[in-house]
Amino acid sequence: MKKLMSVLLALVLVLAMVPVAASAESTELPTPVDGVITLTENVELSSSYEVTGSLTLDLNGFTISNSGDLVSNADALAYLFRIDEGASLTLRDSSSGGVGSLSVDNARGILNNGTFIMESGKIEATSTQAVVGETTDNSKWGYCVVNAVTKDSFANNKEVVCEIRGGTLESDAYGMYIQGAGVPGTGLNASGTETRNDLMLVTISGDAEITASMAIGTNASSGQFAGFTLDIEGGAIHGRDNVNSETDDGCALYLPAVGITNISGGTISGGQAIRICAGELNITSGEIVGTTEGDDSDLIAGGSGGTQGAIVVGKASGGYVGNVNVHISGDAVVTNTAEGEGTKPAIVVSDKNMSNDSMGYDDLAITVTVDGTEGAEISGDVVKVSNLTTGAKTQDGGNTSLTISNTTVSGNVTNQSKTGLTIRDTTINGNVSNT
Repeated sequence: MKKLMSVLLALVLVLAMVPVAASAESTELPTPVDGVITLTENVELSSSYEVTGSLTLDLNGFTISNSGDLVSNADALAYLFRIDEGASLTLRDSSSGGVGSLSVDNARGILNNGTFIMESGKIEATSTQAVVGETTDNSKWGYCVVNAVTKDSFANNKEVVCEIRGGTLESDAYGMYIQGAGVPGTGLNASGTETRNDLMLVTISGDAEITASMAIGTNASSGQFAGFTLDIEGGAIHGRDNVNSETDDGCALYLPAVGITNISGGTISGGQAIRICAGELNITSGEIVGTTEGDDSDLIAGGSGGTQGAIVVGKASGGYVGNVNVHISGDAVVTNTAEGEGTKPAIVVSDKNMSNDSMGYDDLAITVTVDGTEGAEISGDVVKVSNLTTGAKTQDGGNTSLTISNTTVSGNVTNQSKTGLTIRDTTINGNVSNT
């Protein structure tokens, strides 16, 4: 008996020395302590976490992901976090390695109807899709962060705020998608008298970095999602078709909706660094970088793509309501870094369809001004152009102007459109042609 007990005791001691297999990751977030959730392990959510008050989420080096159930159980689009009106979520990663993340698959990171502040950490979206259940490539438009003014927030004059002060957003589709209440007579603004740009407020600053095929985008849709103010004060925004690539060949800012975009710092780069079809764009500092040569492709409807350039201005087909007003001044730099012998577009302005009364564009204006009094400069080619699609019937011309004054242009300036291009008190280190 003593011998048997000795054997059993030895066995118990040996088993005690064998490491216990790590338990499966949690399926629920920890309970907040004084309004703060600090992760101690990875979490896989099967349903959206609703933020109803003031909450800080510290990733602490861990990852929050979604299970397939979150997608299949969603009543519409699937999100890891939903921030209610009047509520706020602050995201940070206090770990020394800074590897904490929200990692979503076939879903989105955050639906924000209140206030979202990102200080550090990462939000990454993979295999995203716009409609649950669809898996075609054409539906792969997921969003790392989504802002959406709701009916109540519009009616009650409640601001929806998103501040990306640091950290990283990555997606092979949208990085951030901005929806406002619409122009008068559309969307949530069906009975309104003005476009409200003061309810949807987005700020990018610090060392924030956004990399996506369409890093920040809005939606034209005949004006029903218009109304926002986007302030870019710092950080880096990359339009990159594949986030693992080192080539910025996508669209960094896609701005087809009426709103206000102010750029006072940071770097914005892509094959189309900025594509604007409506609203205001004011650039007073920072660097706008086009990365690809022009290939004589025309403006296209329904998204980015087509004409390449650091800044591409113009309406493609129907649905792009409102005037376009672009003003470049201060010490802003607009450049194209492509290598080769072809056109390296820094600024492209198209008057395509601007005389089309059936689209209502004949009553609209595209106005682009570059004022280099304080040092703004253009390094690359400037092109003013009409429709480029052979055989296509469009009504080009209209109220479209491009004026460059007190500026140095290191590149060629070409007018291929039906309307004028004005240059005054400007040094052009290249050719000037009117075709």
